[in-house]
Amino acid sequence: MERPNVVFMVCDDLNDYIGVFGGHPQARTPHMDALAENGVAFLNAQSNIPVCSPSRNSFLTGVYPHDSEDFAWTPRTEQKMLQHNKTFIDLFKENGYYIAGSGKIYHTHETEPWDDWGAKLTHNYGPFAFDGEDRVAHPDVPLPYREIGPIDGSYGPFLGGDSSSTNEAYIGWMQGWDEEAFRYVSDDDRDLTNDEKHAEFAIQKIEAFEAQAIDQPFFIGLGFVRPHTPLHAPEKYFNMFPLDEIELDKWQQDDDFDTWYADNFNPDMKGLRYYRTLLASYDGDREMALKSFLQAYLACIAFVDDQIGKVVDAIRSSRYADNTIIILTSDHGWQMGEKSYLFKNSAWEESCRVPLIISGAGTQTGKVAQPVSLIDLFPTLVDYGQLKGPNTINDQGGELGGYSLRPLLEDPDNGQWPGPAGALSIIGNYASVQDSTPAGQNFSYRTIDWRYIRYHDKREELYDHRVDPYEWNNLASDTLHQDILTQLRAEVDALAFGE
Repeated sequence: MERPNVVFMVCDDLNDYIGVFGGHPQARTPHMDALAENGVAFLNAQSNIPVCSPSRNSFLTGVYPHDSEDFAWTPRTEQKMLQHNKTFIDLFKENGYYIAGSGKIYHTHETEPWDDWGAKLTHNYGPFAFDGEDRVAHPDVPLPYREIGPIDGSYGPFLGGDSSSTNEAYIGWMQGWDEEAFRYVSDDDRDLTNDEKHAEFAIQKIEAFEAQAIDQPFFIGLGFVRPHTPLHAPEKYFNMFPLDEIELDKWQQDDDFDTWYADNFNPDMKGLRYYRTLLASYDGDREMALKSFLQAYLACIAFVDDQIGKVVDAIRSSRYADNTIIILTSDHGWQMGEKSYLFKNSAWEESCRVPLIISGAGTQTGKVAQPVSLIDLFPTLVDYGQLKGPNTINDQGGELGGYSLRPLLEDPDNGQWPGPAGALSIIGNYASVQDSTPAGQNFSYRTIDWRYIRYHDKREELYDHRVDPYEWNNLASDTLHQDILTQLRAEVDALAFGE
């Protein structure tokens, strides 16, 4: 059996605001939607730890965070367990694949074992606004939110020579953390962003493979930074979402009153603090504050959708169309003000749920409700790529978790899932460092019908997604739900601790 090529695309901070996943009615993602129509969309895919570095360390190695105890921002090559593990990229290389990549795939860039590397390394969150001395937040972001800084405190379209900004400190743009300027006069007269360069790199590689009649199987990895902050994109993408037409999702006043995140984390944690600061910047006007931020988030999703479309079109129009698996996902989601929280790294649906679309090379089409997680990517790629060899470098490496998604990819409606009933996420106490053991962390567990959350202080949340998709009504103290609560506790303990 011929081994398939693989194109793996991971976005940063992309939640379910994609048409097929129904996260926001105004999202414009025609290319991602088309990919889903020609593949399998996993409607309840979850991040195993909804924050950047440990999520990527986990899915690249296939090791659960509760096994590796990787809860923070330790580079994979320095983490006590994961430095002894291979990534699936390593395994592709060992099995004779040509591997090329560009963008933010790892959280901290690793030069090996790529055969060819593209435009940038990692952490290329820019372009950044520039005041002549420093990278700064977009000049039109109001205070005090702008004081958060050039990454998380910045949103808005690129400003050109005819900028209407009233902030005289603004001068121009810098591409990233290096000293390379980003030239922007208008949408039609500007430099390419790094995400655009990543797409161009992939297109050029595919064209080169065709021109050279390459038969060696290839793996192309692309890490798009959008919609990670700073939420900047060309002006035309902001024009797609006029501020006065932005719709906010349903919300419930004080819907955090029966939740325990704020009791288990420092009140200055980013998600809680960012929400308070954003509202303060619009004089407490929640609607205007969230619409302003949401406009930028939707614009950045539409922008990255175009880049994804370019790559998919290049594959579909090449000789590799019938034998290439295309995977699209994100490292975690993003919470847009629900439960007074604006960030990732929470235990709720908006933060833990990720888009996951897999298409091509014998996979079927359809939608899968069974919860799966990013931990399942490694065994799926081993399965389809017929990859041989251990997932570890030595006996100090972590055990491979997860299960191959092949049964669900080949029969989305009736495939027999060999994995657990639900998908487990962990939210680490990396800031308060109250208990660095796995038992001291916070767990979020999603089945088809339920989300169960257990914090390190043992308080719990329970949501019935059949009737409460927004997770407004915590049923954990309801006597009528003690049987399901007992069952979900046991399933979490079995996954996390083998009990």
